[in-house]
Amino acid sequence: MKKLLLLFPIILFVAGCSMSEQSTNKQSVAVIHNLTAEKADKSAYKAYGDGRSHPLKKKFSTRLEAEKEYPFLRSYLRKYPNVDWKNLEVDFCAIQQSLMDGHETRIPPGTYLINRPIEQENMRLIGEGRGKSKLVQTDTTQPVLITGGVPYISDLYIGHSSLPSSKEKVPNGTGIYLKTGLRDGAVLERLYIESNTSGIYLRENSKVHLYSSSIRDIRITRFRHSAMFLASRGNTGNVISNIYAVNWNDYNKKTKLQAKYGMVLKGFDDGIIMQLNIEHGLYGKGIILSGSNIDLDSIHFEGYEPSENYGSFFYIDGDSKTTIRNTSLVYSRFDEKKAPNYSILSVGNNANIVMDGFRERKNNVIGSPRLRKFYGTSTIENKASIKADNFYMEDRLFRSDDYFPIHPVIPIVRQYNNERYFWMEGDTRHFVKSSMPQSGTYQKGDIVHNADAAKQLAKGKPFVEEWIRLTNGNHHILGKDWMEVKKQVK
Repeated sequence: MKKLLLLFPIILFVAGCSMSEQSTNKQSVAVIHNLTAEKADKSAYKAYGDGRSHPLKKKFSTRLEAEKEYPFLRSYLRKYPNVDWKNLEVDFCAIQQSLMDGHETRIPPGTYLINRPIEQENMRLIGEGRGKSKLVQTDTTQPVLITGGVPYISDLYIGHSSLPSSKEKVPNGTGIYLKTGLRDGAVLERLYIESNTSGIYLRENSKVHLYSSSIRDIRITRFRHSAMFLASRGNTGNVISNIYAVNWNDYNKKTKLQAKYGMVLKGFDDGIIMQLNIEHGLYGKGIILSGSNIDLDSIHFEGYEPSENYGSFFYIDGDSKTTIRNTSLVYSRFDEKKAPNYSILSVGNNANIVMDGFRERKNNVIGSPRLRKFYGTSTIENKASIKADNFYMEDRLFRSDDYFPIHPVIPIVRQYNNERYFWMEGDTRHFVKSSMPQSGTYQKGDIVHNADAAKQLAKGKPFVEEWIRLTNGNHHILGKDWMEVKKQVK
């Protein structure tokens, strides 16, 4: 006899809520019980959870019989006229019916096959552990879950039965599709998301956003497009923490999958984003931050293999303002054939970035890729800036010259470790160097402060305090292009 599991309703408010009642978040609770332990009180909530296919046609001879057991099918099949009711999975219908009835639905240990997305605003879907309660979508062109509003989703495995095609376009084949965004109180936590185009996806749409929601303690693995793609505008007050993205194809064979991005974050302001891990995969870009005013803290790259020419670990553009703290890069490989040019940070538009803490060690190189610390994209403008401190390069891999397509040339890197390159006081640009410049383009009125002035003062002898630029251009003749300002020691 096949073992069935049951979604059993415990009434907290009103059972069988209407759609209007659901919007008030007054929900009853439906707990799945093992039928070997107790009898089923409502057959519509029976689910197998045995990892096998159980289409409705094996249980019902007519559509009317199926609709009697699962009333949600009446409106569902009208909404999706191309869906053949006979092939719908029993496990899908049981879970969807429970959610449509307004219940908080609890999933016990087992593997539940579905062949349509489980879709519900404000869904409350809870398992008994992300390695125990598994929702597996057999159609790789469909998301596993579609939700929005104020959902609470936790302690589940969410994935597809096989990896979606590399040609599949998001949101097809995603793990969790946040179709209508998230509102305050929404929580996604303690999830294992596997074999998807993108693990958690919010499309670029000015009408939807993430607001005061929490996404935390999630492992995302085997993805084609990205671990997370959260776009749109007005994403504010969110907490995103402890996200572990790892793209092994076969761990035992040490083969890795290729993804366009590690994580994409667009339109974020305020909030907290911390402890992001991007590991063991081939990536075009690591983290994209676009049009955002938010900091990133504790970013770890491991077993990372660049796969896009002129890609970077961080790609930041728009009018972003961010501080990136405590980044580490270890056990990664740079192959010239896969990515001839790669950078730690790419900057576009008028982004202002502070990087505080970057440590790289135990990485290796194949061939002679051109590895830069900083790179300006074709969109970069003259208000962009980079300040970098506490960089420790054990392997000294990123030695190629930085590149910024700015005309006339303006120092985008304002500081690197103890060297400070450029800052503004009024309309005057200030630089710090240990000697008068011999290269580069400067403009009339620029001031270059002598970095060794304090040492020379200590010697008790006259010294050059600064150099003032007299002309525009890239010539460097003392008395013509530069004027020395000497300091007499009293």
